[in-house]
Amino acid sequence: MKLLIFCIISILFNTKLLIAQNTSHTFMGIIEIEETAPISYYLDYYIDKKDSVRGYSLSNIMDIDETKSEIIGFLDREKKILFLHESSIIYTKSELDPNIFCNLQFEIPFKRKEAKKISFDFQSSYPDGSPCVSGKMQLTNAERIEVFQKKLIAQAEKMAKKGRISSQELKTIKTSSELVSRKRKTRVEKGEKLSFLWNKDFIELSLWDFANNDNDSVSVSLNGAEVFSGLISSQNTLLNIPLKNQNNRIQIKALNEGRIKMNTTSLSISNGVRKEEFLVFLEKNTQIDLLLKKN
Repeated sequence: MKLLIFCIISILFNTKLLIAQNTSHTFMGIIEIEETAPISYYLDYYIDKKDSVRGYSLSNIMDIDETKSEIIGFLDREKKILFLHESSIIYTKSELDPNIFCNLQFEIPFKRKEAKKISFDFQSSYPDGSPCVSGKMQLTNAERIEVFQKKLIAQAEKMAKKGRISSQELKTIKTSSELVSRKRKTRVEKGEKLSFLWNKDFIELSLWDFANNDNDSVSVSLNGAEVFSGLISSQNTLLNIPLKNQNNRIQIKALNEGRIKMNTTSLSISNGVRKEEFLVFLEKNTQIDLLLKKN
């Protein structure tokens, strides 16, 4: 699957795209590090009236190590350069400790007419400031990439009918269309873990059925103690859960699959300031884990 995702991104990188002129900017492509396989990368940021920059990045997209990080920086109009860096991890699916992740720093040439493709070097550092890896980033403007995605999916469907690709490969290609959506929600499946560095003594958790109201039921537990069990519907079930420990594990388990397989739950988590949303797909008696480490 990782190879297929990389092939899709390679196609996107070499496709001529239309550019939308606004203060919000999206790019996708690859990170190249010496003696390491290319890593998929997605960048979404906006420039405010004071030339401050905020946004997020996604690396290892749709992979077991998918990681979302906060992007901050500023625009130097005199030098015509965007100075950006990953300031902190928002979440990661990786089993590694988020405290040992490298945060990227890079400079992007700024032009009034935004480039279709950009290529530049980057540096990185550990959270303590010590140097980490360096390499090259190649990105393509992704403002209108949904148009190309539709063409890609149509072509893939024809290939699937002719038996040239499998149904699973077709599903992966269709799912890949989420990569460039501003409303993209991370898909989480049974057995997966999401790790967060948390700065509050509570978590606001919302659950609702994003598909059909078919009597899906879930349970939610904190560090092994159940805090909720019941039906979810299109209406939000809101839980405000105190976090007394330094390290906390929230488990969301499917108690059934309703009338329509699978158990489809939208999950929103918030610290009162930032909110992240996920799409959870579970079979009966399977679960996902949210790992919250206070920093």
